[in-house]
Amino acid sequence: MSGIAAIFNRDGAPVEHAGIDRMLTAMAYRGPDGFGAWREGNVALGFAALHDTPESIDEHQPLSDETGEFHLVFDGRIDNRAELEALLRGQDCAPREAGDAALMLAAYRCWGEEAPLRILGDFAFALWDARRRRIFCARDCIGLKPFFYYCDDRRFICASDIGALLGDPRAPHEPNEAVVADYLLDRHRNRVETLYRKIMRLEPAHFMVIDAAGVTLRRYYDLPYSAELRYRSDDEYAEHFKAIFREAVRARLRSTGAVGAYLSGGLDSSSIVSMAQAIYREGGAPPTRFETYSLILPPPADEREFIDAVVERWNLSSNRPKPYVPDLAFLTDQVRRFRAPPDYPNALLFFSLKDLARAQGVRVMLDGQGGDEWLEGARAHLADLLCRLRLIAVAKRLQVQIAQARIYGFPFSPWRELMGNGIRPLLPPPLVAMLQRVSGRKDLQPPWIEESLLRRAGGLEPRKRWDVAESFARNELRETFLDAHLTTMHEFEERSMAWFGFARRMPFVDRRIVEFCYALPEDQRRRSRTKLVLRNAMRGLLPEPVRQRTSKAEFSAAFFEALRAPGLIELFEKSRLAENGWVGSKQLIEHYAETLRSYATDGIGYGASGNARYLWHLWNAVGLELWLRAEF
Repeated sequence: MSGIAAIFNRDGAPVEHAGIDRMLTAMAYRGPDGFGAWREGNVALGFAALHDTPESIDEHQPLSDETGEFHLVFDGRIDNRAELEALLRGQDCAPREAGDAALMLAAYRCWGEEAPLRILGDFAFALWDARRRRIFCARDCIGLKPFFYYCDDRRFICASDIGALLGDPRAPHEPNEAVVADYLLDRHRNRVETLYRKIMRLEPAHFMVIDAAGVTLRRYYDLPYSAELRYRSDDEYAEHFKAIFREAVRARLRSTGAVGAYLSGGLDSSSIVSMAQAIYREGGAPPTRFETYSLILPPPADEREFIDAVVERWNLSSNRPKPYVPDLAFLTDQVRRFRAPPDYPNALLFFSLKDLARAQGVRVMLDGQGGDEWLEGARAHLADLLCRLRLIAVAKRLQVQIAQARIYGFPFSPWRELMGNGIRPLLPPPLVAMLQRVSGRKDLQPPWIEESLLRRAGGLEPRKRWDVAESFARNELRETFLDAHLTTMHEFEERSMAWFGFARRMPFVDRRIVEFCYALPEDQRRRSRTKLVLRNAMRGLLPEPVRQRTSKAEFSAAFFEALRAPGLIELFEKSRLAENGWVGSKQLIEHYAETLRSYATDGIGYGASGNARYLWHLWNAVGLELWLRAEF
C-alpha cells in the first residue's frame, strides 16, 4: 500500500526543502516502487509508491494537472472507473491519464467537495488547490486507507503513518491519556484522537479543508436511511446479493502481480475465493496467478477439511506455512517501526504466511473481514422482537445462540444475553448507568487499572447506542459502521500489509455490500443459521460442507502463546504504565501469571479458562508498555 505526505505552512513561510523527504524516509517501506515529491512555496507533497493496479505502473505522483492549479497525492483504488469516466466525459472533464489518481483529480476539478461521495473504493488523498490556496483531504467511507495529521495555527502536516508526523519538530510528542485508558479497557470510543496528544486521524467518510483561516471537517457519507429491502423469497435476496458480491470481488482482482487470498476454510474467505474463481473462468477478469494461503492450527482452530474442500473444488494452489509466534525482540522492533503498539497475536500468526506471499510475488491479498460484522446478525434484534411481543421468536433465537456457543466453545448465558441485548436497549441510558452503579458490576474493567485514570478518562459509562429511530438491529449495524475499534484494527492490518508490500482488499466492506446488508431484513442475516443470504447466494459455488458449516475457529490460544513469550511478564516489574499511575503493577503481574497458569492447567479456549475474558486487555497492556518504553 502506498503512502502519502503533505506539508502546508498556513502562515506562508516557505517549506523546508528536506521536510517532505524526511517524512517519506520515515515510511520508506511503503515505497517499493519509488518516491516522488513536489514543492512550491509554503506547500509540499510526497508520495511513496506501491504499484498494485495495472494503471498505477505508468502513474507518477505527486500528480499535477495541465494548468498547474491542482496537485495531488492519492493512495487508493477506484472501483467505479467506467461510470466516473463516462460522467466526466459528459462534463468535458475527462482525465488525461489512465491511473486512479488522474481520475480522482479530474473528479475534484469537476465536482469539488462532492467528489469523494462519487468514488467507490478505498482511498486517502491530499490535494493542493492553488487558486483557493487550500488543501483538500478525504478518506474512504470505511477507513481502509490511513490518514493522520497535525495542525496548529501555523502549520498543517499529514501522512499515512504517524511516524512520518513525529519527525516534524513542531508535532507534539506526548501520550494521550484518554486514549491510553481506552486501550487498557479494550474499548475504542474515539475515531479522531490517537495515542499521541494532538496527532489526529481523519475520520472515515469525512473530508477536511485547510487554509490560512482555519480547518473545516465535514462528513460526506452516511448509511442511507432507506426502508428495508422487501422481496418475495429467499432466492430473490440471494440473487441480488450475489450480483453485488460478484462485482465487489471482481473490482478487487486488478493487480500488477499475483493475487493472493486468505483461505481459512470459513464461510467468508471461502466465498471470496470461490467467487474469484468463477469470475476468472467466466472471463470477467484478466487471468493471473492466484495463490491461496492457509494456516493449519490445532483444535479448536483446525479448519483443514474445509480448506481442502475449497482447494479441491477449484483445483487451487494451497500454501500452508507454519504460524508465526512472536518474541520480545520482534514485538519491540515492530513498536519502534510503526511508533505504535504491536499487532494482536491472532494477526501475528499470519506473518509467516505474508512473508511467503511476498516471496511469491503477490501484490494483492484478498481478505474476508467484514462478513461477520455485516452478515452474521445483530444481537440487538432481541429488543426488536420483545417490542413486538414475539416471545416464541425470542426463545428460538436464544436456542440458536446456545447451540452456536456449544460449537464454538464460548461461555454463554441466555439470561445475560436477554438482559444485555433484549431488555437493556429498551431502557433509557441514565437508568442503565444507575443500575450498573447500584449492582457494582464492572464488566469492562480489569482489576489492575487505576481508578484515578478512569475518572480522568470518563469512567465506565455505557456506550452511546440506539441514537437513530429505526429498528434496534439496524442501529447496531450503524454502530458497526461508526465503530472506532474496527477503524483501529483496519489501520493495524493495513500497516502490516504495507510492510510486506501488499494491497489489502476486502470485498465484504465494499460500500455496495454494506448498504445492501444495512437494508436487509434481519431474518436474511440470521434465521436458523447465520449469514443466510450469503449461504443461499453461494449455492453451487461453495462446496456443500463449507456452505452448510456451523462451526467456527477459535483463536484465543494465539493470545495465550504470545503472552508466554520470555520477558513479557517481567516488563511489569518496573512498569512505565505503573510509573504514570495508570495500572497497579502488582495486580497486573498477579493476573498475568494466573492467566498463564490456568492456560497450562485447563487448556485453550474461552470455555477452558476463566481468565480468557481479559486476554485482549492483557495484550493491550503489553503493547502499551512496549510503546511507552520505546517512545517516552
